Amino acid sequence: MHLPRDIPAYASLLDFCSTTKNLQKLHQLHAQTIKRGISYNDFIRAKLVSAYASCAQLPVAHFIFSLSNRQSTFLYNTLIRGYASIKDFHHSLSCFGQMILARKPIDANTLPAVLKSVAGLSLPRIGRRVHGHGGLVDKGKEYFEMMKERFGLRPSMEHYTCMVDMLGRARRVDEARDVIERMEMEPDEALWRALLGACRIHGRFEITVRGKFLRLSAD
Repeated sequence: MHLPRDIPAYASLLDFCSTTKNLQKLHQLHAQTIKRGISYNDFIRAKLVSAYASCAQLPVAHFIFSLSNRQSTFLYNTLIRGYASIKDFHHSLSCFGQMILARKPIDANTLPAVLKSVAGLSLPRIGRRVHGHGGLVDKGKEYFEMMKERFGLRPSMEHYTCMVDMLGRARRVDEARDVIERMEMEPDEALWRALLGACRIHGRFEITVRGKFLRLSAD
């Protein structure tokens, strides 16, 4: 189908707003798409969702998402990441749940924000309430396995780091270590930092990982 000439031009401008997080310009462009009668277009709506999410305007992004006829994996990922970026972890996981119910395929961009949200909800100040409901971290592990087994995606270093961070925040240091033991790649600095940070927070000053005995100072 031939797109009106306005649409590619506005799409590029909206991408610019996403990159620069220029909310004032975004409002102007949004008003212009309405005036020109192209705000209904799903391609433009996708760009608007991405731009508003980048500007941390998640209620607006979510509303525009709800109007779209094509609620794609990309749009779900945009909302999941957007809510996680402003630490609204409940809404982030809610969007992921809706994504699963809608049978949208998970891709490599979905899980980092989901695991970050689970980790965020496992912080000590609210962790007791979360664990009272039982198994949120176990859900995170389930999502990680789902990525491999159901969707055939190979975990990246970012995925492993998110897993270790999530388990570490939930005081499950031994399980975090086991994740590293089973990795097919060598851990990088960020992953070691996530594990050792969890060890320090939870008073584990000695740990052996991948044949390496590590001792942390108590300072």
